[in-house]
Amino acid sequence: MEVVLLSSAESDLLEHYLWYAKIDKGLVSRLDRDVADIFEMLSTNPVIAPCFGGSFRRQLLRRWSLGIFYSLTANRVLIARVPPRSDDASTCVNAQLC
Repeated sequence: MEVVLLSSAESDLLEHYLWYAKIDKGLVSRLDRDVADIFEMLSTNPVIAPCFGGSFRRQLLRRWSLGIFYSLTANRVLIARVPPRSDDASTCVNAQLC
């Protein structure tokens, strides 16, 4: 399946990359690699993550304390948000993802 990053998720990831770049530029490439690995996993096995609410699923990036919220269409994985795990329940409710 094709993985599509919606603008809100793209903005979330950019924010995380910028934050980690302030700490250590090497962290950005590691985060990017981990995100790419998750996206690859979701493209081949999109139902691997549990339902979080409504039609959304949440895949965790535990090392980074991030949650990837996504939904499925017939042939796409739509990445909606990538908030910090501490914010993911409120992000889900506030963005009406659930």
